[in-house]
Amino acid sequence: MSDWISVDERLPLVEDGMTAVYAEIDVITWDGDDVIFNCFQAGRTMAFWSIFVDNRDSVTHWMPLPPPPEELK
Repeated sequence: MSDWISVDERLPLVEDGMTAVYAEIDVITWDGDDVIFNCFQAGRTMAFWSIFVDNRDSVTHWMPLPPPPEELK
């Protein structure tokens, strides 16, 4: 699994990397107490905004979700 990324370092989606006006990505977040499954939403508008849906003001770190398991054969 990948390392934790500080929200001060970078966010899951940034305006420069977005191809749509609105995008969201599922991630794992840490708020200093709990690790949770979270959704990060971002939009390219005149007033660019981005938020973690849960614990939006207290998230300090995030990481991408691991890849899904390979299908059993």
